[in-house]
Amino acid sequence: MRHTSVDAYNTLHTNGFLTGLQAKVYDVLYNNGPLTQGEAWNEFLPDYQRHSVDPRFAELRKMGVIQTVGDRPCRLTNVKGLLWDVTDHVPESKPVHIPKMKLVDEAPAIITLL
Repeated sequence: MRHTSVDAYNTLHTNGFLTGLQAKVYDVLYNNGPLTQGEAWNEFLPDYQRHSVDPRFAELRKMGVIQTVGDRPCRLTNVKGLLWDVTDHVPESKPVHIPKMKLVDEAPAIITLL
């Protein structure tokens, strides 16, 4: 049973929770899931590099908007792979990206506060 919600889909898009390739991966799963990562890339996002598409799955899972729903042989590789699908979850707030360099730059100041 798919855990989809039109309201969740609309909220994620209109409130800017998903950006760039995250939104494209989410849309592919919403409209065609469940799919393996290879199927999502090969069948729906072939204009992008696979190494750019695959990390979006972990990001979206961390946000709680997609989940694994089983496994089966991938239509691309014929190797057993995880099936991904959307959830009806909407995060409470938009994720904030903190660049790693920023943390490294501020580490000495933080340490002095300790």
